[in-house]
Amino acid sequence: MSKGNELQMLHADRGMTRSILSTVLVVFFATAFSLFLAPAVVFAFGGELIISGPGLNSAEPVTITQEQLQGREPLADGLTYLRQRDVIYSTINTWPTKSWCRGQGVSLVELLEAAGGLKEEATLIKFVARDGFSVTFTVQELLKEARYCFPHFMDTGLPGHLPGDASDPIPVEPIIAHKSFSAQNYGDILNTKNLNDGAAYHLLYGQRSVTEQTNARFVKYVTGIQVLTDPPLKWDKPTASVLPGQVPPGTLVELQSVFNDEDKVHYTLDGSDPTIHSPMYNIISSRWWSSRGREKVAEINRPIELVEDTTIKAVVIGPGRLNSDIVSFSYQVKGPEQELLDIAGHWAEKNIKELVARGVISGYPDGSFRPDAKITRAEFVTMLVKSFRLEGGGDGKFADIANHWAKDYITAAAARKIVGGYADNTFRPDELISREEMAAMLVRAAEMPLASGEPVFADRDEISPWAAGPLVTLAEKGIMKGYPDNTIRPRERASRAEAVQVIIHALHRAAESK
Repeated sequence: MSKGNELQMLHADRGMTRSILSTVLVVFFATAFSLFLAPAVVFAFGGELIISGPGLNSAEPVTITQEQLQGREPLADGLTYLRQRDVIYSTINTWPTKSWCRGQGVSLVELLEAAGGLKEEATLIKFVARDGFSVTFTVQELLKEARYCFPHFMDTGLPGHLPGDASDPIPVEPIIAHKSFSAQNYGDILNTKNLNDGAAYHLLYGQRSVTEQTNARFVKYVTGIQVLTDPPLKWDKPTASVLPGQVPPGTLVELQSVFNDEDKVHYTLDGSDPTIHSPMYNIISSRWWSSRGREKVAEINRPIELVEDTTIKAVVIGPGRLNSDIVSFSYQVKGPEQELLDIAGHWAEKNIKELVARGVISGYPDGSFRPDAKITRAEFVTMLVKSFRLEGGGDGKFADIANHWAKDYITAAAARKIVGGYADNTFRPDELISREEMAAMLVRAAEMPLASGEPVFADRDEISPWAAGPLVTLAEKGIMKGYPDNTIRPRERASRAEAVQVIIHALHRAAESK
């Protein structure tokens, strides 16, 4: 049974007076760091929960007892029992690390209804813990915007900077849990025996986007909920480390928010307005910069390299405040053109010049480009990563790249499942790449859907089964054409010029489709 089906089953209604079980996956932090983020003092679990504030229809504070919250006693009317829910959440902390978190408790919406419901002018909800720790959300972000559990978000790995698979999202709502626990293993999260009351009462809520870092506000030991009517503050606009204007190729731009913590900068490079679903810049929060080290922070909070005229649009999005205004930073990239001595009149001359101008490739110290020389697997992967601006480093999973010059590019491609390596856990970076290997990597890097047709080339019997789809896809799009004799020569080694041509054609296709 799939994870998605298991989660859906937990959402089934088990009776009017019993709990509605919903399964929602949540990224919790590694044990050492969760202890750092959580209140340091251990308190007795549970007790009374007081709901109050000018944003409620009830003029007086409403007290929910432990027995009422657990569904063992009715509310003050003597008839209504709070429905019990069992929910698994996906979550990411600010390190960032992914995890699951499961809780049994009561819907926040139902608790607020028990306190008279929200007034129309309610704007903020504040959660107060027994030790005085508190967090505040806007009513809009917590209750009115859709939140989900992403059952496949761990498929790309545990590190939170690797964007998870957002498919099959399961809607979930915030709960106040009287039992909860977290785990990084999906099997563990399904084991009900792991539930405990050590963090009661525990605020849990879903993600609006598969990259949203929610874990830092999973408040433990909640004793009070306050609904306020104060006007929400707005996040300050993001800033850029380089002033807009004319810049040389290769200029690196860093984006910043005021705190660089939960106030995340989301950005676009294609002219569209950024949202919470757009790439996140300050992925590692500033509270961890000294712990993680400058190199790791720079690797993950990676500066944006300018290789062509670019407009960066950015916005700050974070909990408890309204999104900032969107800011645009426009750059014109201009630098000395590199004169290559051996490409004049070559069939790939125009494409070579374009990829050089983009900062993806360069010539050799002697001024040559050697367009007809064969290209290695490492060289082609490097070209792909630079051309498509792939993000996320990942860990070096291959046994033979630890000290290789292209290690960072290879691991970035592996993190995006563009390359997979060989059965012996090697990548063989210095081997020459075949045309069919080049096709398979390019299709994955450009995120092209595979064509369903069969190869029509005269030498189709020489195509490896795993390369048939990519070769047909590139042929149908006019990106990788066969030879005049209707062959594709799948196992022939690719040249530097051929690699340049297919990448340029793919980039142009991608630009046309936007």
